[in-house]
Amino acid sequence: MTGDFSCVAKPGYEDITQGATVELLDTQGGVIATSQLGTGSSDSKIRNPTMGDPCIFEFSLANVAISQATYSIRVGKPDRTPIPFTAEDLNRGPLVFVDGKR
Repeated sequence: MTGDFSCVAKPGYEDITQGATVELLDTQGGVIATSQLGTGSSDSKIRNPTMGDPCIFEFSLANVAISQATYSIRVGKPDRTPIPFTAEDLNRGPLVFVDGKR
């Protein structure tokens, strides 16, 4: 592949970048585990018609016992709205979209 496949934050999402905090939250909003976003890359294969090519960041949450039916993941600044997931979603590997949709 050639070209620049790095990510550039859209206005309002400047906190979503390599090294940003990822938090796994329980049903009461308590932090169960934390991680950080890895290097971001652009992926035109899953282009969103309204937002363009998305930035894809990998992260992992190690040593988490999945014991609840639902969880939330928050990425970036602490006041960003957490995104809900089922335990099944977490076991498959969740996709988190910073616009709150997944």
